[in-house]
Amino acid sequence: GQWARALEFIGYFALYTLSVPVLGYLLSTMILLPFLTFRLGYRSWYWLRVSGLVAFAIVLLFRTALQIKTPVNIWLYNQLPDAVGIFMKTWF
Repeated sequence: GQWARALEFIGYFALYTLSVPVLGYLLSTMILLPFLTFRLGYRSWYWLRVSGLVAFAIVLLFRTALQIKTPVNIWLYNQLPDAVGIFMKTWF
């Protein structure tokens, strides 16, 4: 019933919390929000795009506007060209 569904979503957020130090805040958030949108039954491309944009906006808000330091995916960003990697580490 409802307890099982609540525990399911607690599990998703626990997995998200564990993934942030590994994947970084940007990638983890960009995966979680569209996944939760899909899981809640909003399966059209419209809602998946909206959730992706909202996830990106949340990352921008926290990292850029509020200047809150969140974990970044250093390995992934090091694969990018130098200037892009520095930009991503600084702002995302």
